[in-house]
Amino acid sequence: MKDPNTYPPEWDAERVRKVIEYHDHLLEDEDAMIADIEAIDSDPNMTWVPVPRKLVSAVLDLIEGNAKQQAN
Repeated sequence: MKDPNTYPPEWDAERVRKVIEYHDHLLEDEDAMIADIEAIDSDPNMTWVPVPRKLVSAVLDLIEGNAKQQAN
């Protein structure tokens, strides 16, 4: 069956399908991110803190060290 759609130059049904798949995947990631945010917001022991990108690894190390210390 012939494709009834009209595409811009250099586009076809396959390219459109790939773009749709890409954006569907982004939506799935966004849904997961929203679920994480809602979980943190509902936990009174958690909070959001802005951290400069260059300090993220140091902050993660501190969190990991604290978690290990509390486990002992």
